[in-house]
Amino acid sequence: MWHPAVLQDVLEAHELEQLMAAQHKPNFVLHVLSELVWGANLMEGQAMRMDEALTIFGEQVGTCERCAPTCSRMRILDTMQLL
Repeated sequence: MWHPAVLQDVLEAHELEQLMAAQHKPNFVLHVLSELVWGANLMEGQAMRMDEALTIFGEQVGTCERCAPTCSRMRILDTMQLL
């Protein structure tokens, strides 16, 4: 869950507003991070490694999103068995 109170110490007000308005918050964050990497004054090799890390991170986020509904269903079934 996204908690604006936690993020307001990290993000500027306009950044927090954009994040909270985004339909898919993880993709929005990855997009912003990617822009920051390519906008930074890094050597090309460094920027490419950072971009690769963000790509892997995005893939892992997708994996978690696919697993979350299954895990939730499993918790519900486990709880029902305890009743």
